[in-house]
Amino acid sequence: QFPHGQVSHFYCDHQGLRYQGEVIRADRWEPSWGEPLAQDAFFRIVLLQQRGRQQSFKIQDSRIVLCLPEAGQSHRRGRLTNEVSSIRETLGVYRIQRDTEGELIRTTLQRQLEGTEEQLLGEESNRYSQGRIVTNGYQTPDPVVIFSGMNPDAWFSRLAQGLLASAYPNLPIDESALSRVVTSADAPQLFPEIFRHAGTDSSLISQLGPGLGLISIEGSESPGFSSSPVAGLIRDRLARLTQPAQWSLVHNYLSHEVGLTGELATLYLLIYLHHEQPGLEIRINAGHQLTLADGASVPVTRITGDLVPHLQWSGDFSNWAGTIGPVTQPEWNDTLLYLSLLCPNLTTATGKGDIENQESVLLSHMGEFAHRVQRATNLLRYLGAAETPNSESVPALERLLEISGDDYLSIYRSITKVYQSNRQLDDYLAELDQMFRLSEWQDDIRSAREYLGRAAVPLAMAELSIQSQALQEATSSGPLLGSKRGWEGLAPEIARFKSQYSAAYRAHHQDVHQSLPAYLRELEAARRKMDAHSLLNALPELGEPSGTVFSKTRVVLTPDPLLAGQIRQRLISAPYPDVRPAN
Repeated sequence: QFPHGQVSHFYCDHQGLRYQGEVIRADRWEPSWGEPLAQDAFFRIVLLQQRGRQQSFKIQDSRIVLCLPEAGQSHRRGRLTNEVSSIRETLGVYRIQRDTEGELIRTTLQRQLEGTEEQLLGEESNRYSQGRIVTNGYQTPDPVVIFSGMNPDAWFSRLAQGLLASAYPNLPIDESALSRVVTSADAPQLFPEIFRHAGTDSSLISQLGPGLGLISIEGSESPGFSSSPVAGLIRDRLARLTQPAQWSLVHNYLSHEVGLTGELATLYLLIYLHHEQPGLEIRINAGHQLTLADGASVPVTRITGDLVPHLQWSGDFSNWAGTIGPVTQPEWNDTLLYLSLLCPNLTTATGKGDIENQESVLLSHMGEFAHRVQRATNLLRYLGAAETPNSESVPALERLLEISGDDYLSIYRSITKVYQSNRQLDDYLAELDQMFRLSEWQDDIRSAREYLGRAAVPLAMAELSIQSQALQEATSSGPLLGSKRGWEGLAPEIARFKSQYSAAYRAHHQDVHQSLPAYLRELEAARRKMDAHSLLNALPELGEPSGTVFSKTRVVLTPDPLLAGQIRQRLISAPYPDVRPAN
């Protein structure tokens, strides 16, 4: 498990964090083992197999411990070590033999190996418990306590816990709010959850976020990360360093001096960069391989707070970061994250001539951009003539109108003044594209809205009435501007409605036309009845009429053959007196 002469990784939990360390078993001391720890090692345990003549060990880090056995040679240990080596060698020979005899020999040798190793561990426990432990700290562990038992994992756990407790007595996190121990694998998963990358949920951040100070504990009134203990430590450290500060100094402080481990320190620094005001930037070394969350490369020379949420996590970030400090003037490649959304033809450039050429492409494109904004404005003006415009589209255009400038830097600054991130700009430009596409159909939209407004559908025609109401709603400004289908998806539905409405209109007037002769006959019969009643009322033998009100107020209807003919002709030649179906 801990090979002689090799560095073995060992893990130990302390105050809610899991730390990686090193265990080294060797014959003699190497001076480099006593140098300050860095990178991913947060403790180091060195076991020398014998004391030798060297008595002075230079240990420069309180998280390093050297264990020496009791003085003198251990002949029993040497014999047991040789036996273990011999058994393992023999066992290796019989591993390829698959018959019954080979299996029996392997089983016997394995039991013999386990027994001999147990004896060797007992000998090691005795030798080191009677030996000496060397550190550069004020407290030296008791070897009898440390090396009790015959389980090396237990020995090293006791040593590591003591080293970590001495180095990090109070971490700036809330262990009681953690649902489990935090490992080095958690930071790469927390990062996309914090910034809500596509395909992620909040399962891990809900478990670990409150304890790490990344989100508020449910029911509390936490002021947020900017006021967390870790943010305060970063702020104080930066204030003590010359600006811009070396990234390695700040990162090493958080990870090794404060004790937040490497990946977690990177996560905290990126979140701090995103939240801190006034803004900061991280200068990135040439040759970096940073990418966005969607996999696209990021040809930048710096990272600012607005860019952090869109990055893909990388374990090599600390190797690429150079300095951290106040925001400086961006270079051409730094602006592409925004400018390429306005003008997709833009490319990276480093030379002055290349940058000037790219800037010319951008400035020529700004005329087309202004034209698109004007077309969208005209569309909104039309849609707002009869109703209130969509509440989101108007502010979107107002913001886009603020994008201007006579060079790439002024255009970039006008964008970042209005938009907090390139994702926000991308959303607004997508809305502009949708409005621009609608503006190309403005005449068709106007015609359809007028048609639907004039097309009176009786409630008795339930299906057609529902279609009419739905289409009138769909062509109103709010739904029309918010629809993902666009006019291309709505136009076929309107065409189908026109066809169905025309058919229903024709059928209705055909029924009226066919029922007109019967109606005229009934009208003629009614006239004759009224004439008969008048003649009867005129007979003196019948006396005075019993109802005089009707006789005084009735209107005499006289059929007009010419009028009846005109009605017939109009129904036949023009069956759509009010609404004519459009093409």
